[in-house]
Amino acid sequence: GAAIVELISWGQRQEGQQAEMVYNEASATIRTKLESVATASGRPVDPDTIDALTYIVSTLSDGFALNWLVFTDPPAAERQIELILGVLDAWMAAH
Repeated sequence: GAAIVELISWGQRQEGQQAEMVYNEASATIRTKLESVATASGRPVDPDTIDALTYIVSTLSDGFALNWLVFTDPPAAERQIELILGVLDAWMAAH
């Protein structure tokens, strides 16, 4: 958690687009995992849906990580994980 925040902060201070490179790599990893799951399920998933879900997972995980860094409350984190999973389930059901 803290290491990725430091890495992004460092990347923002560097020449070029270091922070974007970190995020692009993370997004590519998430996208690859989602595509693998879709393929394994035997159900085709539109690339736009994969892109949207990649963004949603990234945004939710970033928010969770920052919240954890600030509060470090394991019982609250467990409730928040369930909430995040509920959001993902609802989004998936709608799409």
